[in-house]
Amino acid sequence: MDDDDEYEKERLENIKRNQELLKGLDLVGHSAAPRRSTGSNNGKSTSRSKPNKKPTPKKREQPERIQPRRVSNRLAGIEADSETYKRKAEEEAESARKQYEAEKRARHEAHDLGFLLGLDEKAESDERKQMADLELALRGISSVRPTLGADMMEDLKELKRRKANGNNAEKHKELKEVMDRMELLSVDKVVMRRVYSMIVHPNADKDLVFVADKEGSIGVWDPLAKNESNAGEDEEEDMNSGRSWSLQVHGKSPITCLRFDPISADSLFSSSYDSTIRMQSLQNGVSTEVWGGQDDVLISIFDILAPQSHPSAFLRTPDAGLDERSLWIADHRGGLCHFDLRQSGRRKAETSRWQVCEKKIGGMSINPTVSSCISVASLDQHVRLFDVRNLQTLPTTNEAPYSARNVDDEVLRAAEENAQIAYHKAKLACTSVDWDPTGTKLVGVSYDDMVKIWDMKPSWLHTASGPPTLNATPAKKSKVKQEQADTFTSAPDRPDDILAKMHSIRHNNQTGKWLTLFRARFNANPTVESHFSIGSMDRRAEIWAADGTLLRSFYDEDHVTAVPAVTATHPRRVGRLATGNASGKCTFWGERQ
Repeated sequence: MDDDDEYEKERLENIKRNQELLKGLDLVGHSAAPRRSTGSNNGKSTSRSKPNKKPTPKKREQPERIQPRRVSNRLAGIEADSETYKRKAEEEAESARKQYEAEKRARHEAHDLGFLLGLDEKAESDERKQMADLELALRGISSVRPTLGADMMEDLKELKRRKANGNNAEKHKELKEVMDRMELLSVDKVVMRRVYSMIVHPNADKDLVFVADKEGSIGVWDPLAKNESNAGEDEEEDMNSGRSWSLQVHGKSPITCLRFDPISADSLFSSSYDSTIRMQSLQNGVSTEVWGGQDDVLISIFDILAPQSHPSAFLRTPDAGLDERSLWIADHRGGLCHFDLRQSGRRKAETSRWQVCEKKIGGMSINPTVSSCISVASLDQHVRLFDVRNLQTLPTTNEAPYSARNVDDEVLRAAEENAQIAYHKAKLACTSVDWDPTGTKLVGVSYDDMVKIWDMKPSWLHTASGPPTLNATPAKKSKVKQEQADTFTSAPDRPDDILAKMHSIRHNNQTGKWLTLFRARFNANPTVESHFSIGSMDRRAEIWAADGTLLRSFYDEDHVTAVPAVTATHPRRVGRLATGNASGKCTFWGERQ
């Protein structure tokens, strides 16, 4: 009993001693609370606070797709192997096919910007604001005029002087310095499907990229605009995406080519596999059809001819009265079409078509200084140069042949003998061809993994016989013939085959089925050394000099995860590059301001 009393007394003394110790440490009754300092922290906690978590970037809202409610066949009382089930499956498949065909069908009517954006009367205020922002962006650049006439002539003269006074190393030094300063400025998914073509507006004060995809949409991308969805984020760590809008200009068929009006740059022309060419006005936002061809003949590429866009003396095309605004159109059955934009009609009845190749023409380009010379690249493995003035001597084929087997050999032979200037045959199909702005360099791409560059003089780019004289009075014929004889006498230094000598670059062009074919495109600025851009299977975009020197490859391991098959450079500002891949994702490279 005494032992228990001693133990209890010792326990109570220990408790009292511990409480006195805690009082000395000021912890009695505050064992769960943090200790407060009496020093210079002014009563603030000394514990380290957690860093503010970086806000999660806002995801772009996808448009809601309204679809009919799906009901299983079991709940509907339909047996799996019954005739009713088979009939229902056939009806659904036929309905889906008809809807798909209707969506691919060409749009022949004029449409305003609201229709192209998919807005209706019930559109919300945010959608209306987006359309207003797009109208403001388009009108801000629509009044720009490209460099024309005398100004371009002075630029070309200055370029020739620089070429005469410097060697190749000095020519590339300034251009390469610009390329080395370029960096990735913006990344965004501009369109929903594979990018087929793209072009940069010639406005020297603003970068605006137009991107065309596989399903008839044209994306308008302002890559350097501040995106509201990125507000509050660390700009150094997050890549800017700019602002973009999507316009359903054509039916759901690939848009194969984009071109700006070479005079005012107010109008954007686009061609599609729906066999139409449409013009999108940047000033009023209205899209109209300017040409429609044979429904089952696909348009592969086109180019716009206007005399004011050429610095040298303008040479006559098939009809001298139709040269102010004319389109040269290539189709997938080897034909070349000529159409004047001032004609009232738009259908094939007002169009002259010549069969110049056996198979599809995938690339075409008009020489900017000798407008009568057109180069084409086709799947029959050829790059050809034609003097289109002599096409008037050939019979027209307004009805395109059904396939290559139906092409008349005599028609092809007549085109080769009368209008063809020169040709080059590759080992495999030729997919692209393009002239530089001086008209002295030609680049071609073929599926045999080669990029070929030709040097030539404008005086070589005509047939020996000269242009035909049509619809002229006898008194005027002699004068015209004398002018032709003076102008088109063969140059003494012209080789027998102007495409025989070339500079070849080994380049992997095996894009396959799921990528857009590589197309080498020269920069349209005549005041700098000629250089072109092209995609690469190494997930890089490349810029090459006209002598075959690789100036730079553009790659970013964090943001470039697919092949940038389509490229476009700014036609007036050096050091601005846009690319697009098979998912609709685009990148924009340039010098940071």
